[in-house]
Parts: sequence; C-alpha cells; structure tokens
Amino acid sequence: MKKILTMLAITSIAISMTACDGKYDVDSSHLSDENREKQETLLEEALELYKVADNPVGKANAAFNAGFHYMILGKNTKAIGYYEEVIAVDPVHYPALTNLSSIYEEAGEVDKALEYTTRLYDHDANKTTPEVIRDMVRLLTVNGKQEEARMVLKDYALTEAGQKDGLFIADQYSLIK
Repeated sequence: MKKILTMLAITSIAISMTACDGKYDVDSSHLSDENREKQETLLEEALELYKVADNPVGKANAAFNAGFHYMILGKNTKAIGYYEEVIAVDPVHYPALTNLSSIYEEAGEVDKALEYTTRLYDHDANKTTPEVIRDMVRLLTVNGKQEEARMVLKDYALTEAGQKDGLFIADQYSLIK
C-alpha cells in the first residue's frame, strides 16, 4: 500500500511538471461548442472526484476519467500524466495503455507507442486480442521491424481465434512491407 501511495505521489508530481509544456496537445476544433462544454463539465467532475478519492483504486479511476476528457479536449500532455497514474496502480489497464499508445503514435513517437502496446500484447497470454494484434503489427512495421510483425501474425494464426480469422490475418499481412 505504501509503495502504491509513493507511486501516486511521484506520478502527481510528474503530472504537474508535464502539464506545462503542451508538447502532445492536438487541435480540438472538430468539437462542437456543445460537446466541448459537455467534456469540460465531465472533466471538472472527474477532477473533483480525483481530489477527494481516498484510496489508490478510486484515485486511478478518477485519473482515467480525467485523462480521457483531457484527451477528447486535445490536451494530451495532461492526459498522459493522468494515464501514467492509472498504470502505476494497474500496469495493464487496457484503456489507459491504448490511449497512451495512440497519443504517442499521433505525436510521431512510435517507439513509445510500441512500448505501451507491447505491454498489452505481453499481458495477453493467448495473444488473441485482434485490436492489440493489429496495433502491434502496425507499430512494428512503422518501426522497421517487419520480421517481428510477421511473427506476431504467425503466433496469432496458430491460435484457435486466429484460425477462424484468416481474412484479418491476410489483411494485416498485406500491410507489412
């Protein structure tokens, strides 16, 4: 418990430090005024819950919600800090890892995106989650690791799910150059 609280404190410091530079922020002009207002209201609620959460799991849940709404609003730099807090408590939190991977890929930091997707892939004992397989293949290919991408698909093809999903495998294999 003490270790988790220490990790949360360190992550909170990291949130405040990274929130300043806006390096990963993106344009959110696609949001309607109504949607923006709704997201800002939901963000305020998430931040209030974050402030009053009195246990690591509650704090992590509120942190995920805050990160999610920051991400929708294009404030990815702040979202990263909150998502990092979530994975400090739950190292294989699927939505937080997926969103972190997306943020870094969008920013052109494919190595970092691959790091988060690899965590999901390594955690999937059966290697049968198509979204994770797709992301691994794409990120490995973009990183110039075509042979590793082929191995991911080969491993998936050997599973029961992969044997039923030949079209997915063929489609993904065609993307590897």
